[in-house]
Parts: sequence; structure tokens; C-alpha cells
Amino acid sequence: MLKISIDFNDLNQEVRLIQMSQVKTRQKTSCPVFGLPEKLPVAQLPTYNDVMKNYLFIKYELKPDKKTKEPTIHDISERLAQEVLEIWRKASLPTSLSIAKTRNETTKNPTTTKKKKLNLSSLALACDRTGVSDRAAAIIASSVLKDVGIISTKDPSGVIDRSKLRRERTKVRSSLQDADRNKIIRGIYFDGRKDKSLVSIKKEGKFYRKRVTEDHYVILSEPGSDYFGHVTCELGTAKGIQSTIIRHLKMKSVDLNKIAVVGCDGTVVNTGSKGGVVRLMEEELKKPLQWFICQLHSNELPLRHLLLHLDGKTTGPKCFSGPIGSELQKCETMPIVEFTVIPSTLPEIPRNDLSTDQKYLYDVMNAISTGVFTSDLANIEPGPLSHSRWLTTANRILRLYATKTDPLENLMILATYVMKVYGPMWFTIKCNPSCINGAKHLWQTISLTRYLSADLKIVIDKVLIRNGYFGHPENILIAMLGDDREIIRELACQQILKARAENDQGLRTFKVPPLNFDAEDYTDLIKWQDCKITEPPLTYNLSDEFLKEIVKCGLRTCQSIKDFPCHTQAVERCIKLVTEASSAVCGENKRDGFIRARLLSRQQMPNFDTKNNLIFNYCVSERYPNLS
Repeated sequence: MLKISIDFNDLNQEVRLIQMSQVKTRQKTSCPVFGLPEKLPVAQLPTYNDVMKNYLFIKYELKPDKKTKEPTIHDISERLAQEVLEIWRKASLPTSLSIAKTRNETTKNPTTTKKKKLNLSSLALACDRTGVSDRAAAIIASSVLKDVGIISTKDPSGVIDRSKLRRERTKVRSSLQDADRNKIIRGIYFDGRKDKSLVSIKKEGKFYRKRVTEDHYVILSEPGSDYFGHVTCELGTAKGIQSTIIRHLKMKSVDLNKIAVVGCDGTVVNTGSKGGVVRLMEEELKKPLQWFICQLHSNELPLRHLLLHLDGKTTGPKCFSGPIGSELQKCETMPIVEFTVIPSTLPEIPRNDLSTDQKYLYDVMNAISTGVFTSDLANIEPGPLSHSRWLTTANRILRLYATKTDPLENLMILATYVMKVYGPMWFTIKCNPSCINGAKHLWQTISLTRYLSADLKIVIDKVLIRNGYFGHPENILIAMLGDDREIIRELACQQILKARAENDQGLRTFKVPPLNFDAEDYTDLIKWQDCKITEPPLTYNLSDEFLKEIVKCGLRTCQSIKDFPCHTQAVERCIKLVTEASSAVCGENKRDGFIRARLLSRQQMPNFDTKNNLIFNYCVSERYPNLS
């Protein structure tokens, strides 16, 4: 007979165990994992092993022989739970049920059904847009809720504290960041600048905030000028910039094979034909890209070189060495006098589309061309003098010109250039931003500069040659496809089909051929017979039949080409946002969410001057359903 060394509390249980042992052998009742069945120990809290042994004990106790029905798991567990609970009670340990009852009996306001959480996404967006702190926004929002009777001392459940608002801002930023993953991008435009950024540094187990200089590059998705992200470059070299941008695109799961266009300014680090950022991107992607180099930047460079040629070199970030440059710094303090009118032709442009500095240029050009310089215009600041902001330098040149009855010859040359070339071309590019106008803008700039003397044309032409990227055959062909003349579209189609038949779509060196400064049309900017014609990367995915359809109907049927801009002004606006975010939040991820929140708030409500402006753009909310 099998003897089991178990302490029994009463004789009846001992008898039942003896009966069980008569049927079950040691081999049959022993568990290979937990061992022999046993009752729970009464002098100590049971372990998992004790519970499982007792489970087996109860099972065999309820089924002493083969004739007895197999007990259910529910029956065994019910009895086991009662025995465990009894031991806990003897040990004076509270159960979860007793704790819940005690809390409801002793708490003044027992737990009730939770109210639905308030959606504060619009408030979070507004806070990021205006730069209001969590504490200040919580005070304002809760005060408004109190005034309208939503919260009171009796019902404070609707109070918005700074922690709740901070969580909402974090949630909104994260939702916006997740929306760009796996996005299809056909073009990337980028630019960068150095910012003083907040960083968190750990010293001796504590974190301290500090401002350091970081090189930030902004990436936009085109067409559409959608902010895609920004990166921090450790190295300012072409390789460092290229690898950082590509790594960011891969991190966001972007299909790099879909990218066909790249846009940036014309600095050598970007546009070097052998080691520039764009060239390195082509090598990384193993295919050519369409080069759209910013024409607004290209339009500034001739003015810059003309000023340096006439007035001497710069002596600092805001200073010039010559007499004109010295007076530019204080021109707004000089009185307006009677000046010689310089005629100019400006395109019609909505003033709401212009920034403050751009409006000033438009107004001061009208004043110089008509001879009517109002006192209101004279009291407006023309903008700061900076070598990185040539629009405001042009403003100051014209403002200084209006203070001279008999200006210096060099000042007259500069003012005339602004009135005849720089200003008209700036607003022409602004009004016609499509890439199909790029080659036309270049040809128009060349044509407008032909009035200059021979020695000054040498200065200007060198700059135009170095920065005439829209004079490349690929960009001229894009312009020809969008021409209003069917015969020009036909010529473009023939050239593309010929290049498609003769050349593969492998890498090529992007180099602008010699420009024809006597061209009577943009199509004659280069000598086609002397150039190796390659197909524009933007047309790779267009079939022969579709190209022939463009010849008949124009680019009205092909938004995928003409919607790419010929300038990077949208990137400049986002660079300003990155600078603001760098001083507001700490870390690249928080900066990114902060920027996206500001942009979305501006999309939903561009301005708020009247009640009618408080009509949110609901299509934006559909794009981000988590915020609605």
C-alpha cells in the first residue's frame, strides 16, 4: 500500500486518501514537473508549486477510482481557490475585493464612471503655433471654461492643467510625425543653415540644458511643398549632407526609386558636377535626377557681384567697404528728395502673396518708376542689411537712391539694375514658379542685362554662366514641352524620343553647355548640334504615346511635370520654422513635431482677424483623423 507523507487535519480526509491510494499507484499519481500530490501547507503562504500539487491532490480526491466521473477544471479550481483564500485570511492579508470595498466605504467621493476625455488637439496646435507655454495656456484655457460655466468648484473635472496640455501636445506631435511614413515622394528640395539649438547634456547623473550651434537641413516633398522633415548634419561636407538626407529618407521608409527631382540652391557643395550633394545622390540612387536649382538665388548673385565690383569687398557679415555700402546701413534715416525717375515694368501680383520685405520692394519700385515717394513709404523700414538677404539690400539701394538728387554713377548703375533686371525678374519668377518656365526666366534675365556696358556685362555674364542650370538641355526640353506653341512641343518630343532611343538611362555628368547670350528665344540658348542630348529624368515614366499627346494638348494633361517649382522659397520658410523650433524645444524629434503642429495650425486657420476666419479646413482634419 502506498504511503503518502501528508499532514491531515481530520480523520475523514485520511480515510479518503487511503481509499485513493488503494486505486492509484505512486507512479500514476506523481507529476514529472511538480511531484506527488499534496495538500496546501497551513503554516506558510503557498507557492506556485504548492498550488499545483494541491490541484492534483483535489483532482485525485474527487476521482478515487476509474468508475468515478472525471471532475471538471471548474470544480477543482473552485475548491482550490477557497483553500488558498482561507490561508490568506488566516495570515490577515487583505484581498483585492476587500480593499475595493474598504475604499468605497472610507472615500468621500467613491469611484464613479469616468467622463469622456476632452479633445484638446486644436488647443495644442494653437499653443505650438503661438509659442505659448503649457502653464500659460492651461491658465488661459481653464479661465475661459470657468467663465462660460463649464467648470466650477463643485465640478472641477473639466479643468485643464499644464500636465494634461503637455500630454496633448505630445500626442498631437506624434500623430503628425507618423503620417509621413511610407509616403511616396517624387521630388526632394532641401536647404540648410546653422542654428543655436537647445540640447540636453547629462553631467554627474543630472541633465542640463545648453545652447549649441547645429547645422540643420530642411527637406520638403515636391510637388506640393510639404514639409517632410529636417536633419542635423555632423559634417558640412557634400558627403555628410547627402548621407544624412538619404539616411533620413530610409528611416521614413521612403521608396527611393520614386524620386526623380532634386531642388536646392546653387552653392558649390550642392551642385559640384563630380562631388556635389546632388551628384552623390545620383550615385547613391544609381540613376540621374532632374536638377532644379533655385532661380531666386540665381537672380540675387548678379546683383551681389555687381555691388562688389562697383563698391568693393565686404568687411563683415553686414558691412561693405565702399561709400555706397556705408550709406546703405543708414539710408532709412535720410530724407526723400526729388530724384530722377527710372522706368520699370512689374507684373501684377496679389499683395497677400508677398512678405513684408517683398511688398516694400514692389512699392519702392513703383515709387522710383513714377516719381511719387509717399511719406508712409518713407517711414517704413526697408529691412536689415545682410549678405544673406539680398532682397533687403535691393530695398536699401532704391531707398538710398531716393535720397540723392545727383547720385553717384555707381549708385545710379545699381539702382537701374534693380529696376530693370533684379526686381522685374524676382516678381516674374514669383508669379511663374513652375519648372516649365525655368529656361524662359534664364533667357529673359540674359536679355534684360544686354543694356549694360561691355565691362559690366563681363561681370554679369560670368555669374550667369556659372548659375545657368536651367540652360541645361534637360531643363530646356522640359520648358519646351510646356510651351504654348505646338511646333516647339513637337521639337521637344522629337529630341526626347531620339535621346530615348540612343541613350540608356544611366548616370551622366550634369554640366551646362556654353550659353548663347544673343539668343532671340529660350530655345536657342544652346547649340543643340554641339550638345549630347539626354532625356529629362522627369519624362522617364511617360510613354511615347503620352509624349505625343502632350504635343497636341500641352502640359495641361501632365500635372506631374509642371507642378515642380523652379525655386526653393518654400524651403526657406521652413528653415525659419526650424530656427524658431530650435530655441523653443529640445531635441530633433520634438523640433520636428513642433514644426508640423505649427504648419497644420496655419493650414487650418491661415489668419484670425474676424469670427469668419474660425472655419477650420476640414480636409486637413481628414488627413489626420487622430486629431479630429
